[in-house]
Amino acid sequence: RLQLHLAEKFREIHNVNVPEDAATQARLLQVAEQVKIDLSSHAFATVRETYLGTKGTTALHLETEIARSDFQDLIKPLLAETLAAIDKALADADLTAADLDRVILVGGSTRLPLVQEMVEEHLGQAPIDGVQPDLCVALGAAIQAGVLSGVAIDAILVDVCPHSLGVAAAIDTPMGLQDGFFSVIIPRNSVVPVSRSEVYSTVSDNQPIVEVDVFQGENMVAEENVPLGSFKIEDLPLRPAGTLEIEVHFDFDLNGILTVTATEKGKGKQSTLVVNNASIHRLSSTELTAARDELDALFADEVSSDEPDKSATDAWNIAAAIGTKSPNIPTALGHQLLELQAQGLALRSSLDDTEELNELEDSIAKLGTAIATGDTEGIAAAQAELTDFIYYATSNQQTKSE
Repeated sequence: RLQLHLAEKFREIHNVNVPEDAATQARLLQVAEQVKIDLSSHAFATVRETYLGTKGTTALHLETEIARSDFQDLIKPLLAETLAAIDKALADADLTAADLDRVILVGGSTRLPLVQEMVEEHLGQAPIDGVQPDLCVALGAAIQAGVLSGVAIDAILVDVCPHSLGVAAAIDTPMGLQDGFFSVIIPRNSVVPVSRSEVYSTVSDNQPIVEVDVFQGENMVAEENVPLGSFKIEDLPLRPAGTLEIEVHFDFDLNGILTVTATEKGKGKQSTLVVNNASIHRLSSTELTAARDELDALFADEVSSDEPDKSATDAWNIAAAIGTKSPNIPTALGHQLLELQAQGLALRSSLDDTEELNELEDSIAKLGTAIATGDTEGIAAAQAELTDFIYYATSNQQTKSE
């Protein structure tokens, strides 16, 4: 369907049909296949195929843009057959949709957002993409091999995105345009690696700058979620409100690295933000304040009862070290260090293993000492060490709970 659509686009542009020879048609099919793949994770796909035909002595090229919505309109009649097959399978098993415990999507075509949406609407529950679609046959064969060889097969664990990821956006309401709404791009529990995108538009006439604020969390109010970073696209074309489109693309990989790319569709202006360890549970502003209060109370108790060595107190009290010992630490870095300390404190209360607890306290002490002495390289090294420890300790806890 997409190949025929591209051929029609070529005819509309040049008033000439695409040549019917096998080589040209194969090129067009290859282009259609790549467009289909791109539209699974992007709202638009650009086609630039050179020398697809001729008109006299003039070479003709195909250059156009395909929207995901156009592609979905093309394939909806075909996907209706999928729903009919689901109903037939249920009828053969003497079941209804309400009898299903889970709906699991496997196979390459389930990467299409429209397939996911249609299945969810038809069966009344969100499908689970807990198996990489392209690996389902290999995974099933491996599991069967394990069963035949006598290996105990219990459950399969896959990496998922633990929190919804999205951006702050404005929405139309009966009371007018309201900003600060959390627009989810990658829902929580999506299997990683995952790529998704959404298209937004400007809210003001002649808006020269768009700021993209990235958050993780489940609250509909963006500010109530955990901020991951922000960036801007500047020097935008001056257009009326709502007519300038910005595509925001999220790419979340197996290493917990989130790459956010915003692209202005007109002139192609682009800006990118990379967030490392986005899968780590970060604290919201409320949680961070509570953790700091708990930390202050802890040291108040220690001072009144044990009167600990001051150097040890300074090592643990990173907030004090930043404020009094190293006032030149950039604000952004200071916030990162404070959040890291609070995460360490939260993890500290849940660790049962003495060796892990000692390792955590040693890492936090190293960071506090580096800040107190103004050791820039030591701060970076201790920050990386503590971040890695929190990541792996948290992952181990999640694995044990599962």
